[in-house]
Amino acid sequence: MKKGDIGAVVAVFDEPKEAYEVEFLDEDGSQKGKYTLLPNELEKLN
Repeated sequence: MKKGDIGAVVAVFDEPKEAYEVEFLDEDGSQKGKYTLLPNELEKLN
């Protein structure tokens, strides 16, 4: 993954600390990766 890639949050975790599982897709809709990220590693888009 590189800075600027867009993903979708697929799970939210509260324990042991706040984190988000984010899935990233390529242009064809195939999964590029799924990562667990901390809030400071994300930028919210509307």
